[in-house]
Amino acid sequence: MSAARKFPEANSAHIKSSEIPTRSSADRATIVFSYLELFFL
Repeated sequence: MSAARKFPEANSAHIKSSEIPTRSSADRATIVFSYLELFFL
């Protein structure tokens, strides 16, 4: 986890290459919606 915090770009690239694309896109959608909730609540 500490390495992921130090290198977020490399970690995200590793996740994109290793994990299922639909899963990563779903995670992105949940992150976006959580930010929208933070801004609009």
